[in-house]
Amino acid sequence: MQIKIGRDRWTTIHYAFLMVLLAFFTLFSGSEHHMRVRLQNDVFDFFNQISPRPAADSVRIIDIDEASLDIYGQWPWPRNILADMINNLTMLGAKVIVFDGVFPEPDRTSPKYFLEHLPQDDTARDFFDQELKRGDAIEPDDMNNMFDHDAVFAAAIKESERFVSGFTYGREDRSGGKPVNKRRIQFANKDLEALFIKHAAPFKAAADNLPLIAESAADNGSFMVEPDKDGILRRVGIIFSDGTDIYPSLSLAALRISMLGRKGMVRMVEVPAEKQATIDTAYRV
Repeated sequence: MQIKIGRDRWTTIHYAFLMVLLAFFTLFSGSEHHMRVRLQNDVFDFFNQISPRPAADSVRIIDIDEASLDIYGQWPWPRNILADMINNLTMLGAKVIVFDGVFPEPDRTSPKYFLEHLPQDDTARDFFDQELKRGDAIEPDDMNNMFDHDAVFAAAIKESERFVSGFTYGREDRSGGKPVNKRRIQFANKDLEALFIKHAAPFKAAADNLPLIAESAADNGSFMVEPDKDGILRRVGIIFSDGTDIYPSLSLAALRISMLGRKGMVRMVEVPAEKQATIDTAYRV
């Protein structure tokens, strides 16, 4: 016996199936199930491959390549050389200078560091002490430039007024795990600030720069990232929290300096409900 299904019934079944499928994917959309996450990542990667974002010419990368190493020697370079780099970039008109690295310890190539670690009874120390006494007529600033590369580096950073230092994940068992906070992020109200402190990209301790360097910088931002389970980096935080304070990402700090200057403020506000669909977020920077 053969049963014939009319066109109207097929249409009803078709729409019912689509509604069930839509309801399933709606409920499934918030799931962290590996199949859904993999599907989402595959779709994201596919669209990025068929329509990649056009490259912009507003960013320049100063690459430490083999040719540079041949000229200046192995990395890390003495920080008086990095100071020259900052001075040159400032003179050339860079709007913001960003280092995605950390300088947590003194520069061991500094003569100051060398002298501080010479044994007291070392004949070389006696020689340098005599030379220093002969240099009593040298101005203190000039003496600093000769013997302390960190002081030279920090002075170039401060004078530039456009240098952004960075920090990353640190060890909780080490002291000084709280990064320097320039506090250039404002919130529309206390409730919004508390929400970000609770839900922003979290970290417990940070590896930060020497205080002299971080305090001389125009801003200090996080370059902490966590790739997805397949090892691909698809998202980065823009606001970070250690549970008590809010910190900008390195990119947000760089944008602030380039667009608003050293004293500019980033303001976080809630977006009205009728506009959330337009910009696809509940908050606006």
